[in-house]
Amino acid sequence: MNGVDALEDRRRCFLAVAIDEKIKEEIGRAAAVLPRALRPVAVESLHVTLRFYGEITSRERAVIEGYLGESLRRDPLSPFFLRLRGRGLFPSRGAPRVLWIGLSPVADGLIELARRGEGAAVAAGLPPERRPFSPHLTLARFREGQKSDGQEILSLLPDRFWGEWAVKSLSLMSSTLRPQGPLYRPLRVFDLKEVAPGGQESSTHA
Repeated sequence: MNGVDALEDRRRCFLAVAIDEKIKEEIGRAAAVLPRALRPVAVESLHVTLRFYGEITSRERAVIEGYLGESLRRDPLSPFFLRLRGRGLFPSRGAPRVLWIGLSPVADGLIELARRGEGAAVAAGLPPERRPFSPHLTLARFREGQKSDGQEILSLLPDRFWGEWAVKSLSLMSSTLRPQGPLYRPLRVFDLKEVAPGGQESSTHA
């Protein structure tokens, strides 16, 4: 592959788990009261990121897909439950950039999926992630150049339990940046499957 082809073939990718549709609708209604200083994430795009890979080539994507597929085949994971609870700001001090909803408690299954997502990155030759895994749902981003009071923003969003759902798959996603907000598309979905003690059942599909 020549340099031009490699550049054209790059895609901005990340590994994520989807959010239950009813919970997304509930969050979307709550986000409707946020001021113009924030740019909410589109309801259909809400997700929990496991690992952001950045712009990667088709070869790197193939390695990541192969690693995850083989990992789930050799050591399958059963579906597990996640709970969305609370909210906060990144960073917590100074000028905030992100308004998020948290997960509490953080399920062991989610931590394990993030670990495998990191293993896939290393297998593909990507730089390791130095920051600790901090799972959350990004609800909105603060617009550049607009002053806003983070605590006042938090007061508009209830500090509540948002819902619980079963995670039955994880997805390798592409992200196309646009002025109106990023467009996310699934490139590969990996299913989790119930595994009986001693069993080795799992499945993945493109």
